[in-house]
Amino acid sequence: MAALDLIGRRVAEAEAWSELEALLARLEKQRPLSYQEVDRVAGLYRRANARLAEARRRPEDRVRLHYLESLVRRAHFVVYPAPRQGLYPVWALFLGGFAQAFRRTARLQALAFAFFAAGALLAYLGVQARVELAYPLLSAMMPAETVQGLINSPEVRGYYITSGQGGGTGISALFAAGLAANNTRAGMMAFAVGIAFGLPTILMSLFNGAVLGSMAGLYDRSGLDLDFWAWVLPHGVPEILALVICSAAGLSLGFALLDPKGRPRRDALVEAGRTAMGLVGLALLLFLYAAVIEGWFRQLPIGRGPRFGLAALNLALLLAYLGLAGRRVDQASSRGS
Repeated sequence: MAALDLIGRRVAEAEAWSELEALLARLEKQRPLSYQEVDRVAGLYRRANARLAEARRRPEDRVRLHYLESLVRRAHFVVYPAPRQGLYPVWALFLGGFAQAFRRTARLQALAFAFFAAGALLAYLGVQARVELAYPLLSAMMPAETVQGLINSPEVRGYYITSGQGGGTGISALFAAGLAANNTRAGMMAFAVGIAFGLPTILMSLFNGAVLGSMAGLYDRSGLDLDFWAWVLPHGVPEILALVICSAAGLSLGFALLDPKGRPRRDALVEAGRTAMGLVGLALLLFLYAAVIEGWFRQLPIGRGPRFGLAALNLALLLAYLGLAGRRVDQASSRGS
């Protein structure tokens, strides 16, 4: 009877090791596993470690001992892989990691955009009705005399969106660097203050939208000003998206504290922070790209057509990337689960 029990245990053990080897092979080929399969790998790895410890105490079966040592060693380097070297981790983020983080927080992105759009619409309508409302909004971003000139004079408004055209490369480079630093600072603040349960992030989203809305309201008071929109949209598409992404990252921190879903708040915040860092990385790239457009392309003495064309191209490429990049990994994970 004891011999039969031993044979039964060895058969069950062989089946378990075969299952573990199959799962390890999938991981080694970088094929995603479902959450249940990941848990199964962890359980089988612990079981193999326990059997290896037993085999080392009674090393009569040298073949089994060597097999378990090889299996446990293989599983260890799959479960605890060495950090990847070189540019592969960065490249993986470009290929789909950023887009996956964006899609995982789609509801937060929509909410952040809704706050931005609400601030823009309210400011636009307010300035259309009472132009003096632009002063307190815009004076927080630019000198008071500049704001007063924009309010009072159509000539100043026209000069403001054309004054940099034809500037030298050095001036454009300095301008682009300053813009990148300023926009990045605004985005990082919207992200960081999310730790205060998300409320400051909401207020910043409303304010950022109100700045754009008040400028648009000023320029559109006598009808739609196509020159203004041709001036703002090429860099505005990636820049607004970056601001929305940073706000969504901040909201993820705030909501993790407000509703940790049964977990300790610290654990919920750590998990939200991991996703938020992927969003922030994407936003930084968008801020940099927007600054390049704002510093160079926007200053070129060209007509509306190329400007609107670049804005449309930016929108199409960003929507395609955010919607499609990394989609195969998502689909494989859903099939596995």
